Amino acid sequence: MQASAAVPGYLLVTGWYKDLGVQRAYTAEMTEVIRRYGYQGAAIGMPGVNLAVLEGEWTPRFMILAKFPSGDAVRKFWWSEDYQQAKKLRLGQGYLDVATVDGLPGTEARVDGEAAYLVFFADLKDRKTFLEQYAPFAPAVVARHGGEFVIRADRTQIESLEGDWINASLVVVEFPSVANLKAFWGSEDYQRLSRIRASTGKWSVVEILPMEMN
Repeated sequence: MQASAAVPGYLLVTGWYKDLGVQRAYTAEMTEVIRRYGYQGAAIGMPGVNLAVLEGEWTPRFMILAKFPSGDAVRKFWWSEDYQQAKKLRLGQGYLDVATVDGLPGTEARVDGEAAYLVFFADLKDRKTFLEQYAPFAPAVVARHGGEFVIRADRTQIESLEGDWINASLVVVEFPSVANLKAFWGSEDYQRLSRIRASTGKWSVVEILPMEMN
C-alpha cells in the first residue's frame, strides 16, 4: 500500500503588541521553545514593511504563518508546558488571534525567506458561481506564474487557539519570488478571474513579501 502524502500543519497568528520590549522578550523565549516541536520556518508580515492589504477590509496588523510537519506538532507546541510558560510574558500586553490549519496534502511551503504569499479570506455568498467559474480555472493561472496553493480551508477546518479568529474561509498561495507574485496578480488572466471571485462574496486579500534583513 502506498503511503499517504504528508500533510503539513500551520500556526497562523495575527495581532499587535502594546510594548515593543515585551514583544522582543516574548519572541526570544518563544523561538527557543518552538524549535523543539518540529518548527520548519515562517513567513512573517509587518504592516508598512512587507505586508499590505490588496483588497477588502481586513485591518492591517502583523501576520505569521509558521510551518510544522503536522497539525499534531502544532498542537503539541501550543499546549506544551514550555510554551504556556513563555506565553505569560505577553499576557495583557497586546492582542493575538491564533489558529491552526492543515496544509494541502503533498505540498511543501518553502518559507525560505524568498517566497511571497497571497492570503485570501473569503465569506462566500455565491458558492455556485465560485465553484463553476473561478475555482476550476484559478489553479492553472497560479501555476503559470510559479505559484502553488499551500492552504485551502473552509471555516470548519480552521481550529481557533486564541482570540477571535476571522470567521472566513482561508486560502494561501505561495510564489517563489516577489516578481512571480506581482506578475500573477497583475496578469490579464487573473484580473478577469478576480472580478468573478469578487462577485461571489466578501473577500480580503493580504500580500506578504520577503522581509528585508539589514
